[in-house]
Order: sequence, then C-alpha cells, then structure tokens
Amino acid sequence: MFLANIAKIIIALTVTTAQASTICDADNIRLLQKQKNVFASSKELFAAVGGRSNLHIFGDAHYYTDTNLLTRLINELSPQMMGPKKCMFLEHPKGGLAQLSQAVSNLLQKDLSPETRATVERIANYYTSIVKTAALAGMQVVEIDHPDQLNGGRGDEVKRNEFMATAAQQLLIDKKTKICDSAILIVGKVHVAPIKNNKSIVALMREQGLQPITYNVADFAEVTGLNNASWGGIKCEPRMTLPTAFSNAALPLDIDMWPFTSLERQAVWTDFDYSISR
Repeated sequence: MFLANIAKIIIALTVTTAQASTICDADNIRLLQKQKNVFASSKELFAAVGGRSNLHIFGDAHYYTDTNLLTRLINELSPQMMGPKKCMFLEHPKGGLAQLSQAVSNLLQKDLSPETRATVERIANYYTSIVKTAALAGMQVVEIDHPDQLNGGRGDEVKRNEFMATAAQQLLIDKKTKICDSAILIVGKVHVAPIKNNKSIVALMREQGLQPITYNVADFAEVTGLNNASWGGIKCEPRMTLPTAFSNAALPLDIDMWPFTSLERQAVWTDFDYSISR
C-alpha cells in the first residue's frame, strides 16, 4: 500500500518543463552574491539561525534525496537547537514506520526487477537513516502525519497539513501535551511550497502560534528524472555557481523550484527561508 501511494505521488509529479527563470541565471546569482545572508556552509547557517526558532523544517524529495546529505544536516543542526528535549518529527503517521518496515521486508523476498528492488531499498534506507541519525543525536522520533496515510491512499493534502501543524503545536507549545523543546520536521517540499492554492503547512503552523524556519534541501544529486527533480530541471553546475547555503529573500518571486501544470500554483524557491545546496 505504501508503494502504491509513492507511485501516485510520482505520477502526480510527472509534468511539463519549467518556463520561469532558474536559480542559476546570471542575474539571480548576482543577487545572491550581494546578500548578507550567504553562508560558506550549512554548518555556518545553523550556527547563525539554529537558536532563533523551536521548529526547523527541511523540505526534501524524500527517498530521492541523498541520505548522507540529510545525516550531515541533522548532525550539524541538532547541537544548535533550543533546549535539552529535542525531537525529530516525521511525515509519517503513528505506526507507519513499523508498517513500512514490514512491507519492505515482504517485498524484498519477492522476485523483483533490479530497478524496483533498488527503489524499495532506497525507500527503506531513507527512513532508517533519518531515525538512526536522530537517535544518535539524542532526539526523540515522533511520527506526526494523519492516520489516513496508512490506508494506501495519498490522502487529502490540506487535511494532512492541518493534522501535522496541530501535532507540532501540541508537542512544542501546549503545556498539557508538550514533550519537545525544539524539533526538526522533514517533509516533502509540496507541504511547504504547496500545489494549487492550498495553505502550506507553514501558514497553518503560524496560525497555531509556531514560527518555523524552513530550508529547501536542494540536492542536485537526486536519483530521479528531470520531470520529477525538485530543482526544476536546472542544468548548471551547482558547486561552481552556488554557495552551500543562502537566504532566499532576495531571489525573484518567479523562480520555479519544480514545474507543475499551468493550472496549478508554481512552487518557488522563495517559499522557503533558506536553501542548502551541494
């Protein structure tokens, strides 16, 4: 069921070519170079902003994103976070990790094509890596997504965002249910930079009294085709043209992060506070 859900998401993200400018346009690079909030590394960024909020949101491309990159970011940010009780919030419903582990185990016992087997293993490694890294960093892992996600359907995006926003508020702010001083939340980018005109998870969290800091994990090494790539088909060499971490504040508003159909809202880089590239 979980893999059927993943397949639906992949199909939904198979779309047209980006038409707006890209982050690597010369004018946009010059804008970045003039900013004060350009950092030599993600570690330098976290040292500057890690203590400014009790909630840090990484928008990634899930199992397409290199887990070595996510491990590095978690390890760099966690020492800079507020308070002794630090948590890792996962875009997964309670009990979902256990169900996923069982589903992966069952699948790997079957006769799969090399491509399918590699995908299943990548999905398993993605969550395993996050959980292990968080545990080693002394963080409590909490699954906060809507329980309907366990039924194999994609679920209502708005309903899921509302559920996760409320869960984060209860775990971080509500005196009756608070168990975390600060947290990292790893979610797919469409929750922060939503398709259509739905409220983002960030907008909903702000209504709940949270003030999260958001990071676009711009992993140019994602194992996926250009149609699904979370940087919108950028072809420049990022290590030569982009800093490792930068504020998105000065970027033009029309730079697509990845393309959707013309009838849907375009996700843009400025939906995030910062971007981290490699």
